[in-house]
Amino acid sequence: MKSSRVVLVSAVLAIAVLVSSCDQVGLVGGTGQDLAQGLPVFSVDLFEQNIRNAFLNESVGFTYAIAVQGTLERSDAVGSARLAPDSPRSMAVADKMHVASVSKTIATAAILRLIQDTPTITLQSSIAPYLPSGWTVDPSVLFVSFEDLLLHQAGFSYPDGQSRFTNRDLQTMISTGVVDPNQPPNQTYSNAHHNLLRVIVPEILGVSPLVGEDDVTFRARVFGTYVQDVVFDPAGVTAPVMPPADPVHYYAFPHDGNAGLGLDTGWQFSEDFGAYGWYLSAVDIVRILSYLNYTEAIVSEEMRDAMNQQEYGYWNSRTGDKGRYQMKQGGWSYTVDSVSKGVQSIAAHFPGGIDAAVIVNSRRDPGFNMASVMRDAFDASFVDP
Repeated sequence: MKSSRVVLVSAVLAIAVLVSSCDQVGLVGGTGQDLAQGLPVFSVDLFEQNIRNAFLNESVGFTYAIAVQGTLERSDAVGSARLAPDSPRSMAVADKMHVASVSKTIATAAILRLIQDTPTITLQSSIAPYLPSGWTVDPSVLFVSFEDLLLHQAGFSYPDGQSRFTNRDLQTMISTGVVDPNQPPNQTYSNAHHNLLRVIVPEILGVSPLVGEDDVTFRARVFGTYVQDVVFDPAGVTAPVMPPADPVHYYAFPHDGNAGLGLDTGWQFSEDFGAYGWYLSAVDIVRILSYLNYTEAIVSEEMRDAMNQQEYGYWNSRTGDKGRYQMKQGGWSYTVDSVSKGVQSIAAHFPGGIDAAVIVNSRRDPGFNMASVMRDAFDASFVDP
């Protein structure tokens, strides 16, 4: 059953939003002038239906959530969380799945908050002083800024096909240094950039390991705790880095009839997360977007504007009929017997105060681009008043 209207952000209760009853079209985002001139206005009902139509026959199961200016207007779960030979069950709205690279939006918000709270650091500051003291830092790294990491334009060397970066991998990358000094403003997307934040945050905070704590555990703990404190807690979200109990399994689509990926140890990312790693529901993602965009509980208005305008943490943004749509999609998969099984996710911030998230527990082969799908779904959600 679809959820009822739930307030996500109490600070925006006073915002006037025109929402219809359940059996009518909900018109949101239209101004009085729009209505007077007969301009099309946004329909949350139509947007929901467009999302359902787009993913219904393209996945084993999916969850979605839509918020309008901080208020959860729609959420639902469709299809199966598990299929035979796994213990079958339906998808549930509360199911937390691995959101893959949507984690980059979260890590970005956290580092922007830390920069905001640290007077000696700006987005243009070099990352070099905040790397571990025991690391060999190539001189070229002096010219790599925090903004370079967030824009994926640092110019480091990234092994072909490598997606997971442990502390040791990052240490090697820093000692090698920038291999393409002419890279900026050209961009090369790599998980290494946001994974490096996991290493840097403890240095900026000036904290030390616990007695007997190894470096890997120390950095994961401090970074994870900081993100929980400044992003998840303000949004009222719990985000584990371990698969939850009664987990959703991940499949190929169409389903090949075999077991899906579930509690495989490869899906536990506590030692190399930052660019990926958290388990969230679609409602969790929308809660985070709502607190990020309509309050200053996570970052200041200035930092939020910079994040949206420069698209820090929104690598998959699109231009649509209504302007620029900030989006980040994620995907993670294993190939088993030549079949790709995994998860796909997207977080989207649209003009007019519309935020949305979708998580799909299967990989379509060949896959379709979720950012383009969401752009088209939004563009097709405007109706005549």
